[in-house]
Amino acid sequence: MASTEELRPFESTRMQTPQEIDPKTLTNIRAMQAEPMTESRANLPPRDIVFMSKQAWSDLSQHIGRQPFAPLLLEYATFDSIYSVTGIMPPMSRFEKLSAGLQQDSQRAPGTWIGLPRLLGYFEDLEHSRLGLVYHFPPNFNAVSFENFTQNPLYN
Repeated sequence: MASTEELRPFESTRMQTPQEIDPKTLTNIRAMQAEPMTESRANLPPRDIVFMSKQAWSDLSQHIGRQPFAPLLLEYATFDSIYSVTGIMPPMSRFEKLSAGLQQDSQRAPGTWIGLPRLLGYFEDLEHSRLGLVYHFPPNFNAVSFENFTQNPLYN
């Protein structure tokens, strides 16, 4: 029988990571816009603006505290594809340290922004060898502008 020390490298490290999020609850803002003819799916940026379904947002708010429903930042962090091939996730210790700092609210006065969004959760995307990191913008940060929609409507 293996000792506790021998099994330690195989323990789940996800105890200290943020909430796991179902990527199906996220709607990319690009899906709501007319896609330019020149843009291909292969050239999508490593970060984007998304909306979370209202039910998923309500469930998540129970864990993170009351937050206004707003657009979220989705950023992808890639990892070596060998982990996807084996089906084993890479060590999460660096991610845990980063996420611990990004999950805390700023110690500054309410309404001030220190430049860091708050990490709400993540999801694993083994098919593309990456983690999806979902952040909440500060309350006064306008992540979405509707100016482009009103000045250049699709239908005249």
